Amino acid sequence: HLAEQVKTYTDASGAFFKEPERILAWGENVRMATNLTIAGVIFGMIVVVLLTWKVKQFQLLLALIPSLWFIYFLIVYAGWLWFFGHNLHPWGAFTVKPFMPTVFGEGKVAQFSTYSYPYWGYLLLLIDFVCLVPAILMRRKQIREGSVE
Repeated sequence: HLAEQVKTYTDASGAFFKEPERILAWGENVRMATNLTIAGVIFGMIVVVLLTWKVKQFQLLLALIPSLWFIYFLIVYAGWLWFFGHNLHPWGAFTVKPFMPTVFGEGKVAQFSTYSYPYWGYLLLLIDFVCLVPAILMRRKQIREGSVE
């Protein structure tokens, strides 16, 4: 029954997706990028654990990296906006020249208005930064004075 549904879906979607080879290639690229990202994160975690165990100053990175998530978010968010603004499908309802939407604030794309404002999640990332920077500085002072356990 499932194979029958998949075949029906594939036949029906053929009317909209005229380039199945290209779509499969995109899917493979996403799968490869996902696997590489997961492997990179696991490798990074192992390196951080080993370095933290051997080098006391490396402990500062355990707080520094999460404190900078608000910058990482902006970079990733702007990257996705650029990607989708420059990779429009030719079979879309209408065509527009490649564009970059406004990251924060109000903007215009063709005849459409765009609105992009930070919300609670971004505010929490900024609060995270404000709380972790003093903690990093205090820990750094403890490491320098030798009062670290």
